[in-house]
Amino acid sequence: MKKLFKIQRKKVDIPKYAAEIRRMFTELQADYGYSEQDAMLVLKDILAHEYMDNRPKKTKKQR
Repeated sequence: MKKLFKIQRKKVDIPKYAAEIRRMFTELQADYGYSEQDAMLVLKDILAHEYMDNRPKKTKKQR
């Protein structure tokens, strides 16, 4: 995992995405009064649901 992250750092504009994540994190705290930990858990859950709900469906041949 660590090696993959190092490779991706060269390809992905990390500051761009980090700034947006930070904005959403701060907004959750301000709008809903969440603690840092709760705001992070909410963002994690949103990301997981978006991934699970929107990934392509596998056919029997792809398995």
